[in-house]
Amino acid sequence: ARFVDFDQYAIYLAGIGSTLGHCFPIYYGFKGGKAVSTLGGICLFTSWFVTLIGLVSFFLILKLKKYVSLASICTSIVVVLASIGAIFLPIGMNFGIKANWMYSLFLAVISTLLIIRHIPNIKRLLNHSESKIKWMK
Repeated sequence: ARFVDFDQYAIYLAGIGSTLGHCFPIYYGFKGGKAVSTLGGICLFTSWFVTLIGLVSFFLILKLKKYVSLASICTSIVVVLASIGAIFLPIGMNFGIKANWMYSLFLAVISTLLIIRHIPNIKRLLNHSESKIKWMK
């Protein structure tokens, strides 16, 4: 079978599995990342359009607000919206993956986990105690 014949649901399952493994690694006592890198990798693999919108969103928010956590949270929402946009403007999908509601739901599940993992950052943002980046002027 060719690569483009992969079942779309197998790709979703692999994406969710890699995200769960990233966030809750067995060898580190189930204390891992916040799903940002896996969401980025999934977007990069599935759609250049969603990836481009996500990258522009991330760096624009980072430039304007200087909070990596805020840029990550907002971008996770933006990529879900971009995936919905890709349903109506069917461009930019990779490897035969179809832009449909299931794809958007898949990204929404991972984005929800990302937002949940960022709850401590959200609290610090609301208390104005979250660290800002200093390297981007």
